[in-house]
Amino acid sequence: MDAFYERLIVRAATIDELLSADFEPLPGQKGDADLAGRRLAAWCRSCASGDWSLFERRLMRDGLTLAQALTRFASIRRKPSTAPPPWIADAIWIDAALQSAGEDAKQPAAHDRAEPCAFEHLLGPVVLEAEARLCSNVDARALNNLTESARASLRRSLLDELSALTAPALYERFDQARKAAAVPPATARAPQTASASTSLYDQFVAEMKGGGFRRLFEDKPVLLRLIATLTRQWFETAREFLLRLDADLAAIRRDILVAGAAGRVAAIEGGLSDPHNGGRSVRIVGFEDGARVVYKPKDLRLDIAWRALIDRLNRSDAPVELRPVRAIARDGYGWTEFITHAGCADAEGCRRFFRRAGAWLALLHSFAATDMHQENLIAAGDHPVPIDLETVLQPTADEHKSEDPEGQAFDAAIEMLANSVMTVGLLPAFARSPENKVFAVGGMTADWNSKTRLRWNQINSDEMRPARTKETGEANPNLPYVEGRYAKFGDHVGDFVAGFEEYANFLHCRCGGANGAGLFDGFAAVPVRKVVRATRFYYMLLQRLKDHRTMHDGAIWSAQADFIARLAEWDLSLIHISEPTRQAEI
Repeated sequence: MDAFYERLIVRAATIDELLSADFEPLPGQKGDADLAGRRLAAWCRSCASGDWSLFERRLMRDGLTLAQALTRFASIRRKPSTAPPPWIADAIWIDAALQSAGEDAKQPAAHDRAEPCAFEHLLGPVVLEAEARLCSNVDARALNNLTESARASLRRSLLDELSALTAPALYERFDQARKAAAVPPATARAPQTASASTSLYDQFVAEMKGGGFRRLFEDKPVLLRLIATLTRQWFETAREFLLRLDADLAAIRRDILVAGAAGRVAAIEGGLSDPHNGGRSVRIVGFEDGARVVYKPKDLRLDIAWRALIDRLNRSDAPVELRPVRAIARDGYGWTEFITHAGCADAEGCRRFFRRAGAWLALLHSFAATDMHQENLIAAGDHPVPIDLETVLQPTADEHKSEDPEGQAFDAAIEMLANSVMTVGLLPAFARSPENKVFAVGGMTADWNSKTRLRWNQINSDEMRPARTKETGEANPNLPYVEGRYAKFGDHVGDFVAGFEEYANFLHCRCGGANGAGLFDGFAAVPVRKVVRATRFYYMLLQRLKDHRTMHDGAIWSAQADFIARLAEWDLSLIHISEPTRQAEI
């Protein structure tokens, strides 16, 4: 293997890899001791806030000492008998693609883009090569289910992800080149113009292809590793999606798209959920006739059981009719009906909507549901429709009874909140962001879908500049509207409470027995998701791991992932560790 890649394997290795049997220490020098110290200090800061005594306890949990960790963080090499890490094979062809001139360096990989993508002229060759590899690994019949616009959607999803990952590091290099060329500064908020010069940008693209990428990866080896990992995940998940679509297309048309034939797939929309399990995420599949279905790469047996429950309740003279979502469950994935956000015909429709929302709260509370926030509810006319049910049937929190009065009061408050309808997440509530801004949450909340995004002014030109912009959506998909005017929860509290009371009484009368009188039939052994921490926590952690400023060293970069150790119950953990020792002594 090329010495360049051998160096990258070592320098991009994570803490877990450096401590594994795949690597071995070498006789070091003073510089190596300094490197080991920096790595250990970064780990200590991340997981123990710089508290070395607490950090030693953290190491003890893994059976390590400071001395052992220092040894493995200094001079080290990959054992000759050890196979290269899986990501390096992709890194090699990606590195070659990034340095290729291509047929037309100015031609982006996705031809139908509504907006340009930052540094797409550098990243395009990787996208095109990845697509070629995908096509060679998928049967032609599965590919023929897609129109060219759908294939462009897949390419665009990879291009967007690569750009989001690499653009900050690339812009840092571009800005340095621009300053070296003594280009006068442009206004940070300058609007995009068709006449913006691209001579310096074109020169930067040529320089990156002519050796600039090699220098970038020498400085930031973790970046190439992440590019390779992200591209591999795109390849695997796209291939899996295409094969599953081909296998299930007939059932989708029969059981979900009730209207019949929908033509070929014309669009594939991604980025609708946080990636899980190797980069898998929800996709919306659009057909040529406008019909849409939702692909969910997770077990959907819960959705099938839930639909059966709602059908039973609707047939049992319920005070209001609730609308479930049609779904197909396969092994580890499935397809669901796409719920279209639609308005009500009149004010009476809005009153029915909030009455049904109250009924949903009663039912979801009975199922110990959580996380029913704005994005998990769609207003389909006068029907509020929950579209993500994976957080029903949540277990109670671990109990840690306190002996002091203050602790007992805290425990009582936590228990009261956990057993209340507030836990469902449907009612309005408020939270505070890391920037100390208060924001609204809850399935009945309005004006929630504003997000701060990184945008590029004068994108892919000599005057390119990043800018943080706040984007506010024009719609509130979780709330009903009449003639363009959204209904407010505050104006319908009475309808909501009435719906809750009626449905709660209905459930009590029909299902109030010791076994719930069939309420939970069909839910045995159905997997649900345990919400350990708020999604926002993991989002912030991922953002830290995407910061290119720590990608110069794999150990220092990966140390950030151990931030979660700050939330560990150290005393409980140490008790569990020490128990086998005490038993041996006895």
